[in-house]
Amino acid sequence: MGTEPLPTGFIGRDGTGRFARGNRLARGNPNNRRAQQIRNSIIEAISPEGMAAAAKKLLAQAQGGDRAAFAELADRACGKPVPSSVEERVSRIEDRLGLTGADDDD
Repeated sequence: MGTEPLPTGFIGRDGTGRFARGNRLARGNPNNRRAQQIRNSIIEAISPEGMAAAAKKLLAQAQGGDRAAFAELADRACGKPVPSSVEERVSRIEDRLGLTGADDDD
């Protein structure tokens, strides 16, 4: 299996364009495979109780004035802030459509 010689002109794909047997690149990224193994190990090591304890510690740090802990807690609990407000986005859309100032009474 995999030790037979490759045909002359082998480009690593079959007639339909899929990876063919013997194509070494079809195995995937070995670094990605290793990273996934590490992520799986971390997930297996963490219990719901452990996460609750870590969250309580993060909360205590935030309540103690740790700005980084507060930012992390807020991002995880509420989501990261949106870069622009709805009013700014609507204004940009109106500018693009040429609607700016059409109904202004100021």
